Amino acid sequence: HKKISVSFKVTEADILKGYVKNVSSATAEQPDDAPDPEIKPGEVETQTAEPKAHITLTKRVQDPKAEYALNAEVEFVIEATNDGTVTVEDLVIEDERTGNTVENGKAFTIKKIEPGESVTVGTVTYTVTEEDIKDPQSKMVNIVTGEGKTGVLYPDKNEEIPVIVEPGKAEITIEKDRPSLSIIKTADMTSDVKPGDVITYTITVTNNGNVTINNVMAEDALLGKTGTNALIYQGTLAPGESKTFTETYTVTEKDILAGKVVNTATVKGENSAGGDDPEDETVFSFNCS
Repeated sequence: HKKISVSFKVTEADILKGYVKNVSSATAEQPDDAPDPEIKPGEVETQTAEPKAHITLTKRVQDPKAEYALNAEVEFVIEATNDGTVTVEDLVIEDERTGNTVENGKAFTIKKIEPGESVTVGTVTYTVTEEDIKDPQSKMVNIVTGEGKTGVLYPDKNEEIPVIVEPGKAEITIEKDRPSLSIIKTADMTSDVKPGDVITYTITVTNNGNVTINNVMAEDALLGKTGTNALIYQGTLAPGESKTFTETYTVTEKDILAGKVVNTATVKGENSAGGDDPEDETVFSFNCS
């Protein structure tokens, strides 16, 4: 009596068939001219696990940073793994947030992915928006989804094996709202002015923060630009937006007696994200002869 052990690797075809049948046979010879013995073949049938079509999508940031600023471009890498037991065909992968969808013709398609196989689907890019900045969670979660087919039936019923696709997601941290306004003033004359001289001022108001500022009021009392006649009255400035004004002032005898011209310009507004409101001022002064 001798026992022999053998091994066999279950294939996708076995899974789709629903079982593995193993038949063993043997031959032997008798010594001396005795008739050879008859050996009955051995047979065993093992049921296989139910076919499973399962895809796991993963998503990761290509170049991770602690946080991302307004208009920063974030690159994500998408990968797909067939961790089921059946080949998946025509796998279509979409990322709605980045615009990689079937509707706009930018979805990814994998013709075939076999059990145990992993593939890099591709990269997508997302640009951080002001709405992301205003999110109180300071997080942006990007999800990738997909769907596919197997084209084969369950072994015991007339029904196609469905594909389950596990979405992948990646999360990044967005910088918090940073409201800021600046006002800068320059003049074409800064000394040796006389009564009647006309000074030309250039005033620039800039939103140098990362959120829109509403109800912006930029005033200059010396130039008579206040209230409803302000340089900017109840205006709106988007991040990075500037407005430049050119105004004139005529030097008076009173300025000469005072020995100088002092000009103060101010700006303030409301933070559209609901946080602290920004303001700034600039003082421009020069002596008179």
